[in-house]
Amino acid sequence: MTRIVITQSNYIPWRGWYAMVRGAETLMYLDDVQYTRRDWRNRNLIAGPEAPQWLTIPVLVAGKYFAKIHDIECANKTWWKSHLSSLDSAYKKCAGYSQIREELYKEFEEAGELKFLSEINDHLNRWLFSILDIRVNRLRSRDYTSSSERSQRLAELCMAAGADHYISGPAARIYLDESIFEKSNIKVVWVNYEQLPELPSDIRADKELSIIHLLATAGIEETARLTTFNPTPLKIEKS
Repeated sequence: MTRIVITQSNYIPWRGWYAMVRGAETLMYLDDVQYTRRDWRNRNLIAGPEAPQWLTIPVLVAGKYFAKIHDIECANKTWWKSHLSSLDSAYKKCAGYSQIREELYKEFEEAGELKFLSEINDHLNRWLFSILDIRVNRLRSRDYTSSSERSQRLAELCMAAGADHYISGPAARIYLDESIFEKSNIKVVWVNYEQLPELPSDIRADKELSIIHLLATAGIEETARLTTFNPTPLKIEKS
């Protein structure tokens, strides 16, 4: 059994995304689809004084209405400085933050030198995968050309990667055609975010908050536990 997650690139996403990736042997970034503005591609939420606040990577999108995700460029090389300043303000008193702060600074500074948004997201994910002990092979959909769309395209990507199980988040149920996967002998596995471990009572429960929030407030070891489905989503559910 070889499991794959195919997902668009996100900036330091929430714990459910990392739990989903943990359940796979292969992660493929779906980076040859249209970039969506005001979405999770280039921004995410952390704790604020009174309400969650955005961390947003400025990108060059003027006039690029049909640009692919992998073509989106960062607008400057200094964005990371304001992000780190906001993270320091939000979490400097948290014990977990002291565990990651030195590496966080190094990784964000290195990410600031990268030109494309997809590269930035992957760079930070590689670091986060390492500290969360998520071992996954990373691929890019742009390396597999196809004229197919939606479910057929996803099934073809699964086959190209040698995967026979496709792990997907529940939001895809509204458009995914499982019959196409069945014809290709690929089983669709739907994750259930209710199977994530319950957050400790002293940790803010806003599920939209970035994984950095959890690392800062819970620490590395506890975050690894909180990004592991229980039970592991291996059961094949019918929609």
